[in-house]
Amino acid sequence: MFGVPYMYTQSRIFKARLDFLREQYNIQPNEFITFDAMRHAAQCLGRAIRGKSDYGIMVLADKRYARADKRSKLPSWIQSQLQDAFVNLSTEEAVQASRRFLRLMGQPFNKEDQLGLALLTREHVAKLVAQNQASSLRGANLLGPALPVGLPSTVSVGPGQLTSGTTALPRVISTSTMLH
Repeated sequence: MFGVPYMYTQSRIFKARLDFLREQYNIQPNEFITFDAMRHAAQCLGRAIRGKSDYGIMVLADKRYARADKRSKLPSWIQSQLQDAFVNLSTEEAVQASRRFLRLMGQPFNKEDQLGLALLTREHVAKLVAQNQASSLRGANLLGPALPVGLPSTVSVGPGQLTSGTTALPRVISTSTMLH
């Protein structure tokens, strides 16, 4: 995405909306304008993921996306993938990161390995919490070796991706240089 999709602010209708939000809800015009632009950006970025097995690269090619106040207005599913290591990259660094991601995601997979839970139950969440707590204690040498908890192997978190079944979220790259 090149630039930030701000609306035309000189429209009478838009100005009336800003006045209404300020008077009724005490929302400052700049706050709403930024929020609205980030909402439009998120909608555009979300088009890269259309289904469970889709993956993609979202390039935010504008230095304004590096600012915390802008990024905080993006949805959490985008924020969670926008890692500090991928902010303010040069064009060459963004291309290299994209190549690595596509090479990783382009690996063949066995469909049977991708089948599993689509939704975690409370029992599964409790087991995950217990497993994480046990891992923390084991890291401090307070427990012995790990014990299996019976969770399916298809729910996993890997570098640059978050998967559950066949869902893969995209890697988000923010670069302050324009791509040619």
